[in-house]
Amino acid sequence: MKHTVSGHALAIETVTVNGCTGLIELQVYEGGNGAYFAIDGSWLEQVPEDNKACYIPDPYNEGYSIRLLDTENDIKEERATLVSGDSDEELIEKVYRKLRHDVEECRDFTVLAELLEFVPEHILKGVIED
Repeated sequence: MKHTVSGHALAIETVTVNGCTGLIELQVYEGGNGAYFAIDGSWLEQVPEDNKACYIPDPYNEGYSIRLLDTENDIKEERATLVSGDSDEELIEKVYRKLRHDVEECRDFTVLAELLEFVPEHILKGVIED
């Protein structure tokens, strides 16, 4: 199954709990949707180098992945990377051209379908009711 990145989670605190094998450190994350989850700190120590992004399966959205971030600054850097210096209008124009090419020339609706997954249902219904 393809894993699409659905957002990020920000590390907010480390807590210690008494597990079966003794004390365990858990890193608590807040997801972009406001939900919280924790990951065993010993697992996090095994992840790639600090300068590489770490992705895990999204615990609240099956089939999606999220990027683990350490600081608020990482969120700003992630957004800057996604936009690649383009203004919002330039980015929207690039996405529009890509969608148009995929749909009209390739009959491929994959990118459109993936983008629509992020749009709340009430907005989609409003569009088709017009």
